[in-house]
Amino acid sequence: AVLTAKEFNVQLLVAIPLQASIMTACESGAPTVIRDPTSAPARAFVEIARKLLETLKERETAPAAAGPTISIE
Repeated sequence: AVLTAKEFNVQLLVAIPLQASIMTACESGAPTVIRDPTSAPARAFVEIARKLLETLKERETAPAAAGPTISIE
C-alpha cells in the first residue's frame, strides 16, 4: 500500500492489517469496530474515518479551485 500510494502520489490514510477476523466480522454482519474495538484492524478503520473527516473539514474551509472556463465565439 505504501509503495502504491507513492507511485500514484496520493496520501496513504492508514494501512489495515489483514486478518481473518475482518472477513468473519463482515460475514456475520458485525463490523470489526463493534465486534472487537481494541483490535488493530478496528483501530485502523477508526483512524481512516478520523482522517477522512479531517480532510473533508479542511476542504470545506479551503477556497474553491478555479474551474475551467468555457467561451463560445
